[in-house]
Amino acid sequence: MIVVILPDNRVILLMQLGDFPTPRKTYTFKLEIVPKGGIMNYIRRLFRHKGKHKRGRKNRPQEEVQPNHVIWDYPAKTPARQQGVAAEKRATPNVALEALTAPPARKPRYKQVTLPDLAFGSKSFFKDVHTRFIDRFPPVPSVTCEDFCAPAGLAGEWKYYQELPGFRGLFQHLIILNSFSYWDGVETELREADFHPKGFSVKEFVKWDLLRHSSGALFTTQFQALAAPWDKSVLAGAFDHPELVPEPGHFSYYYRFLRPGHYKAFFLALVRECVRYGLIIPRIAVADGVFLRSWAGNFTKDKAGNPTDPEASITVHGKKHFGKGFTTIAFFAWCGTRCLPVFCTTYTGSISEKAVYQETVRDFKSTVQYPWKALAYDLGADSATNRQLTRGEGMICVMPAKESENYGTRVEIGAKRYFFAEDIPDGMSLNKFGRLYDHRTGAESGFSPLDLAYNMKEMSRMGLAAASIHMYKYFTLLLLHALTAYKVNRSDLVMSSKAFTAMVL
Repeated sequence: MIVVILPDNRVILLMQLGDFPTPRKTYTFKLEIVPKGGIMNYIRRLFRHKGKHKRGRKNRPQEEVQPNHVIWDYPAKTPARQQGVAAEKRATPNVALEALTAPPARKPRYKQVTLPDLAFGSKSFFKDVHTRFIDRFPPVPSVTCEDFCAPAGLAGEWKYYQELPGFRGLFQHLIILNSFSYWDGVETELREADFHPKGFSVKEFVKWDLLRHSSGALFTTQFQALAAPWDKSVLAGAFDHPELVPEPGHFSYYYRFLRPGHYKAFFLALVRECVRYGLIIPRIAVADGVFLRSWAGNFTKDKAGNPTDPEASITVHGKKHFGKGFTTIAFFAWCGTRCLPVFCTTYTGSISEKAVYQETVRDFKSTVQYPWKALAYDLGADSATNRQLTRGEGMICVMPAKESENYGTRVEIGAKRYFFAEDIPDGMSLNKFGRLYDHRTGAESGFSPLDLAYNMKEMSRMGLAAASIHMYKYFTLLLLHALTAYKVNRSDLVMSSKAFTAMVL
């Protein structure tokens, strides 16, 4: 590694030569006096080899051009058969004679390659490092009708998906092509806790609740009014009793028994299914936090003078007031053309991301046990201990640094973009490391449908448990959309949040 540091401790150049056997040596060139001219030109002149190589090309004598032997070099009126013999004799050189008369051979000129030449020269060893293809991913695998659609009775609909690019699917297909049998076991567990279904099985209730969010209805009363004029016969096959729509009282009763752990287990089962089919390739994780507004007012209190939602808190982030609610830290798997959720945890809104970063990363690694290579996070978790924990978990810490931070060697990658040299692994170029941080925008795009597509930015309930269930349902919808798009062989719909939301063609 070669680092060039200016007197103000600002790094202007950091180049690495690849992975070599230990021990490795680090060469640091610190300029005590900054030259008046261009700093890079000064460095190049400092390490330029001023030997004979450059001047030798200019003063090298030109060799005489030896004419080739042609047919008129032979005597005239010579028979053709003798001309051929003469030509053969002339064409065969006299090696001994030429060795005596030839000028002495010029010694080859070699230039010794030094470490600064490797760093500042035109040679590059970046292509040989182990992180060369870290952000390259294969496309979504292809499937046939016999893989998923034919067994589910959707052979006729398969033609629509393949021949009509504008066809974006139906919500019924999302239910039919994915298994909800997990909720049968949940119902068996809840019945032991004095749960009695009110006209709907737990599996049927979960399907209706996902349809409520997919239709954009925030409140259960809105969903009941929205579903009243529907032709519910189109839902046959996806629901056991499509003519029965849950009322607001059903939601209140069922959520007295359903817990965040139930939704978390279902969500993680979908994550494992995505990994098995190649939709998620667990290598690069990008994480970010999102605010979720509670149904309680910002400053409202009950009759006893207590806050209506004591688990929620007023949230201020980046000098922006968000109101009273909760903060969810979500981890996404960035896989090139797709970025899908793999883990999330919810806290009260005023929690500091820097304070809970280590706890969240440990939970993420212990829950989603895959060989993650890198973790990208924003500046909200910047601290020396958090960076050290990420590297200790075997992941590349892709986290920016503040311009005023001085607990490490700052490296500027782009305009006003600072990182620490300790986070850059041996052999990785600066451009590659900068691109890893650019992939973190996939987490921000993963939060866009929360408000724009499903109207789930605000809760219709209160409490930390309700907030956790709310976010698990949102991420479950994202994974169900991706899995359904894969099973109908439409990779263009994997990241489309508005696909599979309609109920009629």
